[in-house]
Amino acid sequence: MTAESVSVLDDFPAVDYQVWREMVEADLKGAPFDKKLVTRLYEGIAVQPLYTKNDAIDALGVPGFAPLTRGASPLGASGRGWDIRQELDHPCLKRGNELALAELSGGANSLRLRWNGSSRTSGIDFDGACGDGITAATVDELDRLLNDVDLTIAPIGLDAGAGAIPAAACYLAVLDRRQVPADAARAELGIDPLGTLAATGALGSSASTVIAQAAGIAANCAARYPGVRALTASSVPYHEAGAHAVQELAAVVATGATYLRACEEAGLSPQQAAGQIALEVAVGCDQFLEIAKIRALRRIWGRILEACGVSADTACIKVLTTTSRRMLTQRDPWVNMLRTTVTTFAAAVGGADAVTVLPFDAQIGVSPKHTRRVARNTQVVLHEEAHLDHVVDPGGGSWYLESLTNELAQAAWTQFQAIEGDGGILAALGSGSLSGAIAESWQARRANLAKRKDPITGVSEYPNVTETTPKTEQPDLALIKRDCDARLAASSPAAANAVAQLNGAEAGAKLDALVAAAAAGASIGALNAALATSDGAEIDALPVHTFAEDFERLRAACDAKPPKAFLANMGPLAHHTVRASWSTNFLQAGGLDVISNDGFKEADAAAAAFKESGASIAVICSSDKLYPDLAVPTAKALKAAGANSVILAGRPADDDTTKAWTEAGVDRFIYLGVPVLDVLTELLTKEGVLA
Repeated sequence: MTAESVSVLDDFPAVDYQVWREMVEADLKGAPFDKKLVTRLYEGIAVQPLYTKNDAIDALGVPGFAPLTRGASPLGASGRGWDIRQELDHPCLKRGNELALAELSGGANSLRLRWNGSSRTSGIDFDGACGDGITAATVDELDRLLNDVDLTIAPIGLDAGAGAIPAAACYLAVLDRRQVPADAARAELGIDPLGTLAATGALGSSASTVIAQAAGIAANCAARYPGVRALTASSVPYHEAGAHAVQELAAVVATGATYLRACEEAGLSPQQAAGQIALEVAVGCDQFLEIAKIRALRRIWGRILEACGVSADTACIKVLTTTSRRMLTQRDPWVNMLRTTVTTFAAAVGGADAVTVLPFDAQIGVSPKHTRRVARNTQVVLHEEAHLDHVVDPGGGSWYLESLTNELAQAAWTQFQAIEGDGGILAALGSGSLSGAIAESWQARRANLAKRKDPITGVSEYPNVTETTPKTEQPDLALIKRDCDARLAASSPAAANAVAQLNGAEAGAKLDALVAAAAAGASIGALNAALATSDGAEIDALPVHTFAEDFERLRAACDAKPPKAFLANMGPLAHHTVRASWSTNFLQAGGLDVISNDGFKEADAAAAAFKESGASIAVICSSDKLYPDLAVPTAKALKAAGANSVILAGRPADDDTTKAWTEAGVDRFIYLGVPVLDVLTELLTKEGVLA
């Protein structure tokens, strides 16, 4: 007996796209296809409802080879996974060390050290005001923070902003102190002067001077530490200011190109320079867009390196990702766990080399051990149980994902060329052209957030006004500041002498002098001051936004004493329940205390219940069928009962109806598509909650 050949095509014949399109348009009954089914992204890309083999990309390539879209390594993450890199930001050194060891023993294999705000923004030692990061200002303190951490096993990433060069010197001094073999060190020093300038608006010296210093350190690292990357080109400042994906990609590769040129001037070959630059992007929860963004970044950067003479199979591309802070919420922060799961998945599928997942309470305060554990285990589950590391380029071959990647790459390449044509990323920052374009992008997104066209679960949609905010750690910043000051006051004269030697050091020996000064006890603030000159760079810093900021501002204003809104539910349950639920969701997004009920048959009964409730706002909820009879008497009764504002849930059928209901006392109509944020702001202003 012979086996018969079976093909599903026999039962499911192929359908031509045009046939499908005609059937869809028939179902739309005259509604425009492009408006109903095509999604337009902020990046200017139109996402189609269906992709076919006609959308396949011819030059897809294979992982590890040009155009590197599918990964910088032939095996991708298969067999090795990605660095599960957790952020360490506790201001107490002892507690920070405990958390570091807990992270590494609990599944993380890498750490990201985020310095406190004073060091990141101004390059000074801990000033006691910003408790959102580590306070290690000297080699002794950094060594203490990393006590019992094997620096030959756990790669370390530094995030010190304006204090990046001194922080790097302190870390390298720790390596020397522990006699870590130079070829065993694994780290990204995170020196990103252009990112710092964009985020803070200032550098201690001219941008060209600081970039040259950074490139000199990169040259030194290339010669001594083969596993250390000195420079990072980060999209995070642009992302947090509201940039869309194309703007992020253009900014990060333009930054990287500037560093490549600086490294060449410092004596590095293109291959060596490529090995000294890490690329960092923030990852949000638009899953496919973020996967495509990471893949497009590799493709663009690989093309730049190829143009510099670096072969694709030795491109040394390293992509770092971190959770988008702008997507995280303060209100109902538990939802952030779902958001960070999506970002982790996107980063892993996109082929990130290191992934940092922020705890779900990161926007509230200093995260305790258990919330860090949840963040860490989000990665561990996707790595160990979902086996995302077992597939080479999981997104490869997806017509939609490949098309989206291609469109992102092309758009970002065009914008990158425009930035280069105008003088490079530094010129774009100085002229304000880049910040202006990002501001336009943010305002477009902000408008959609305000209308809930872009909903924020737990904040603008389905808010929980009775939630209990998770407890975060409350470090004693005053005590930590006193301890830091005491240690710095005990600094030896040798430290001051070593710092004094910095200005006389040649460019090639600058790193050695910095490390020597750090080893002698010089602090990050002292080293930064010594490096500064009188011609510091200044621009307008990029702002920092979050998606939830406008709604959370309203919620915060209502925390002490939220205004009460009474739902005047009219008629049987079936007639008011949908609009009552929708109105509750609408009002609670602004922090109002909503009082509901089972409904009223008559206007007078609703008005009496309203008066007894103590509310100042009344919302009439019923059906279009009952409104012609109930709207006018109910509005009049509620106004007579003392309502400051009478709102009707629904949209009048015509101008005459609008006029009649308004004259009866309706102050505002709410319905799908109304500017939610504006309405809530007006209500709270009228109630005296907002100035």
